Amino acid sequence: MNARFKANNVEDAMRAFWDMEEKGCSPSVVSYNMVVRGLCRVGSVGDAIEMMKAMIEKGMVPLFYTYDAY
Repeated sequence: MNARFKANNVEDAMRAFWDMEEKGCSPSVVSYNMVVRGLCRVGSVGDAIEMMKAMIEKGMVPLFYTYDAY
């Protein structure tokens, strides 16, 4: 996912993230951090905030790295 965000391929990065869940692999804090950071990197801060909210709703605790993405 990280490489896809770096290549500004947001659609593929997000597809990879959602495919994880569909295939029964729950995203971890690390996965969410990659998505939050990637979305911020491409200027989609609103989407990054929504992703962080989803992360918290699933009981994950954001790390310093998560907040450092903004």
